Amino acid sequence: MAVSANYFLDAATLSGATAVFTDATLTTAAPDGYYSDSTVVRQQSGGVLLLGAVSCPSCSSPCGTSITVTGVSAIYDINYNVGSDIGAAIIYFNAGAIPDGIRALYNSTYYNNLTSTVWGYLSSSQPTNFTYVGITASDCSIGTTLDGGGYTSVVEKNFNGSNFDTVGTSGTVTGTSADVVLTSTDPQWCTLYFPKTSTTPDNSLVQIFGPCPATGWDIEINCPAVLTGVPGRVFGAVACLSGDLSDTYFNVPNRGGTAGDPQLHEFLCLDEYAINRAPADTYVIEVGGVRKKIIVDANGVITLVSVC
Repeated sequence: MAVSANYFLDAATLSGATAVFTDATLTTAAPDGYYSDSTVVRQQSGGVLLLGAVSCPSCSSPCGTSITVTGVSAIYDINYNVGSDIGAAIIYFNAGAIPDGIRALYNSTYYNNLTSTVWGYLSSSQPTNFTYVGITASDCSIGTTLDGGGYTSVVEKNFNGSNFDTVGTSGTVTGTSADVVLTSTDPQWCTLYFPKTSTTPDNSLVQIFGPCPATGWDIEINCPAVLTGVPGRVFGAVACLSGDLSDTYFNVPNRGGTAGDPQLHEFLCLDEYAINRAPADTYVIEVGGVRKKIIVDANGVITLVSVC
């Protein structure tokens, strides 16, 4: 699993270095593994950097990528380029029956709040942990293992643009049973997003952890896009069929949904970047000349949509 930390080189750049160290005096070699300075990636073995460097652009897949995986228990890293566009960067994830954990990392912040098209809001209670979704009947003692200290010696895989390369076998995953939000039926496609309000940075990381002996999942990583607003107002300030809808709300569309047409189990936000979610309340919105009443829960997820 990729970890950001401070390391020291015996040259001005990673490309020109002969080794990576953990101290400024260059006496303690960093552990063997892969190191990147966001320009190149090099492997250290036996305390020495091997010859050859891989340019980072080839390590980063473009947004708009769809991936289907059938494999073994592992941490699957997907480094991808979100480009220079701004807006909400939406990720659709389908764990299927076998539980998997997911989280995204952008600009040093983790994102792990999901909403299922079937079950609504699903999320770990800890913002940096994996959120595990799937069918309860297929649970492989995930919560028990996490509460007991977590997983060690996990296979580590990186996406190379078409397949996953095994890059290590010493991954660790920690957390608690509160990260596990399995459901009695398949949660199907889940939506995860993060706001991108600036043209930079343009790289992000999605991690999927398959804790069970086998795993299979689908993911669609979309490029950022500014959300479409709809007029609305808190119910009570206006009646369902009358009153000026002077506010604007923005839905994060689930897979198959449409921005500007809020639907059941979608996130509802207060801005076009999806930075702030709508507070729990009942709202009146208007879409295509039709006024609707919607209820939003404390997580900013729509739990009811009805025509006025």
